[in-house]
Amino acid sequence: MDVDMVAPDHSDVFDVLRSRAEILVALSGEGKSPADLSADLSVSRSTIDRGLHELERAEFVEVADSVATLTLSGRLALETYTTLVEELDEIGSVAGALESLPSEIAVDPVMVRGGSAVVAASPDDERPLDQLRSFIEGATSIRGCVRESAEAQVELYYQRVVEDDVSVSLVATADVVGRLIGTRRPQLAELLGTDSFTLRTTDTLPYSLFVFELPRRSVAVLALYDAGRLAGVVSSDSPDAVAWAHDQLDRWWNESDSLPLSTDAETDTDTAAETDADAAADE
Repeated sequence: MDVDMVAPDHSDVFDVLRSRAEILVALSGEGKSPADLSADLSVSRSTIDRGLHELERAEFVEVADSVATLTLSGRLALETYTTLVEELDEIGSVAGALESLPSEIAVDPVMVRGGSAVVAASPDDERPLDQLRSFIEGATSIRGCVRESAEAQVELYYQRVVEDDVSVSLVATADVVGRLIGTRRPQLAELLGTDSFTLRTTDTLPYSLFVFELPRRSVAVLALYDAGRLAGVVSSDSPDAVAWAHDQLDRWWNESDSLPLSTDAETDTDTAAETDADAAADE
């Protein structure tokens, strides 16, 4: 097949890859004749001929003795295109989880590229919570910032710190801390009395973010909430994602305030005891 070799521009090359990827895949193993390609792909011979002509012009295919084979450029182009399609599929799955974030809040692309997502399909779907729970249960140490928190997570942190002596360092919003004081004050005071648990507070956070140190890897995890419900979990163990998460956590840690709740809890307990004693004396 005689083809006038003229180097196409990049947009033309991508169009050829996108429209003729099936032919490239069919040729990835060994060379084939146009007739074989037509039979394998269940398309007309004229469609195969046009596709081979375009691929040959892009220098992705060469045809000799009525047999089409991939060139080195063709193999590299197919590998690159396949990787791109896989990454776009990953981005699509992660994007569903990120939809709950306000548009002005940016998440570094390293969390999306190569990451995975578990998104709730309904308000009763607990798969995101199960995913987050599995990270908490398997971690040897935990760093994080907490914008929202479910009761089940509080119990898990308590068990990991008090029973397993796992190191946990958290920055939580004032709203989360207020709820903890109101509903879990004894447990919170006990946690703060250990050497393994540290809690600081800040006014606002854009999302909940964690780095879980697991036995064989580190994982950066975004926990995304919608109307107080855990809507999705995005995780990535890529070094770039983990480094980005650490940078974010360092920044929020440095901007947060210490929380001497253990002292407050003890003071409240002493005050309550004094009140009870005074009441008994009055009787």
